[in-house]
Amino acid sequence: MSRSIPSFLRPPVVCWAAVLLAAFSALTISALAQQARGFSMTVFDPPGSQKTYALAINLMNTVAGYYYDGSAYHGYVRDFSGTITSFDAGVNTYVFGLNDGGTVTGYFADAGGVLHSFMRDSHGTITTFDPPGTTVGSQAWGINKSGAIAGLYQDANGVHGYVRDPLGVFTPFDAPGVNHTYAYAIDISGNVAGNYIDSNGNSHGFFRLYQGTITPFDPPGSLFTYAAGIASGAVVGTWSSDGVTYHGYVRDTRGNITSFDPLGSMSTVARVINDNGWVAGSYRDSTGATHAFQRSPLGGITVFDAAGSTFTSFNGLNALRVPAGYYRDANGLYHGFLGKP
Repeated sequence: MSRSIPSFLRPPVVCWAAVLLAAFSALTISALAQQARGFSMTVFDPPGSQKTYALAINLMNTVAGYYYDGSAYHGYVRDFSGTITSFDAGVNTYVFGLNDGGTVTGYFADAGGVLHSFMRDSHGTITTFDPPGTTVGSQAWGINKSGAIAGLYQDANGVHGYVRDPLGVFTPFDAPGVNHTYAYAIDISGNVAGNYIDSNGNSHGFFRLYQGTITPFDPPGSLFTYAAGIASGAVVGTWSSDGVTYHGYVRDTRGNITSFDPLGSMSTVARVINDNGWVAGSYRDSTGATHAFQRSPLGGITVFDAAGSTFTSFNGLNALRVPAGYYRDANGLYHGFLGKP
């Protein structure tokens, strides 16, 4: 399998790093039933937005993400009252992480198109940074409650993971024996999840313990493993054995991996897990429609669709099971939303 990422896994903006982002009949199949339904949601768009992507939510129901206004991408924060604040760290700004203190993180492109990491605190102060040794660019993806950030950077030798602690001290790292390591998520203890590319071009997941020990992992039979989220040491993501059909998985704190798919899924992407073990993401069915889902700690799956939409995705989930995400309307425009559990 090559290093290219299947199109349905790509986030709305594709850059040099191998990254993820991107009415149904009710079916009762067991005591752990899969249900399909519409849901109550608050739709929002920053002023001037043509495409809005909601990618993170915290305990206060603050939502963060980015939007496109026809000429550039901008970051935004929507607070619990509904007030939306837009901001820019550079020419194009992309937000992926948000903690309970209201600090967001992501990356931006400068005038030359080079990507750099940044954080923006709850007062609006933006701090830009690159790990030492960066020569091509960097990206910040996840941030935990204490303000530690996980991301990746590129130099002449490849792509490396990094952790930036709350004091601004960097710890770079690589999965053993490789030079393409991508760190995407960090939990409250400082454990990190991501993936790495081996010499054959295959992708594997990794769990990095807060003190630095890296444990590679793959669901049985996987040739492509992507780790997207982590909470209290549990990791979620997607995997494939053939590059055609993709499955969601949960890796628990003991290293046990449970694979799952909503009924009718052709491609399942588990994007986030909260500290209570609830998982959220999206899946694509045989018609090409994309549906959002939540999975309980016991394995029950509930499917959600925005009314009239053939694309709905959950990208954030807080401790109270409140999801945030985006959907596509009949005109092909994307809108952010705050859901109701």
